[in-house]
Amino acid sequence: MKGTLKDGEGVEVSVVFPAFNERDHLEDAVRKTIQVLDGVTESYEIIIAEDGNIDGTDGIAARLSAEHAFVRHIHRDKRLGRGLALRKAFSKSKGRILVYMDVDLATELGIWGCS
Repeated sequence: MKGTLKDGEGVEVSVVFPAFNERDHLEDAVRKTIQVLDGVTESYEIIIAEDGNIDGTDGIAARLSAEHAFVRHIHRDKRLGRGLALRKAFSKSKGRILVYMDVDLATELGIWGCS
């Protein structure tokens, strides 16, 4: 596994997952994303933008962040909505390329080049 350190410079790709009550999907999404990113870049981060979860998603996100230096967890106790969760994650991302997608890996994918 390649990845990058949380405080690393020169991150190539940042992947952001907005996460509201995603206990059943989060770990699988992160695992699959790591597999893909390991094949395309040596420098990446995964940001889990949690938004006031009540189903245990926060514990899973915290564990994944502790296990992988390149997984960052943005925790919010109060639900403020997907847009604000994404905005916070985007502002914290370090990647030259920013990707976001739903944790269930099914509905949305956005990719932007950042300079």
